[in-house]
Amino acid sequence: MALSIAAVPVLTGEASDRFDQIMEQSEERPGSRKKKVEKNIPREKLYSSYPAVMIGRLGIGTDFQSQHPGSDVLSFIKAWFVDPLNKTGCRFLLVDSYNKERNLAFYECNDFNYLFSTEEQEHEFRGIKPERPLNSRLMYFDLIELIHK
Repeated sequence: MALSIAAVPVLTGEASDRFDQIMEQSEERPGSRKKKVEKNIPREKLYSSYPAVMIGRLGIGTDFQSQHPGSDVLSFIKAWFVDPLNKTGCRFLLVDSYNKERNLAFYECNDFNYLFSTEEQEHEFRGIKPERPLNSRLMYFDLIELIHK
């Protein structure tokens, strides 16, 4: 089986600051995801930053895609980060998916949401001119969803 996964680093330092910046700036936009993310967090537990893990490129050989190993890997990662023995304290999984219909549909089927409601918002946040295409889209999975199931 041809399966390749990039390292799964915990966001710290500059990367964590960048995620915090995304969340802060998105709060000011219509259709904000920050409000949707925070709606299930008790007021006294709201923080200015949220721990997250960025999943690198997840690639599955075309011969094996119909067997769903990518979804199995994501299910494993989700379970791993909500396991009581995992002490990372991460709340979110992030991916920077290629902006192709098949890739985006894969993450949507695995319950990931877009960090920005529209491509226009993501263009603006990333400082990409509107006439240039977005090569990737930021998506997230809230691990609290697994705890409430």
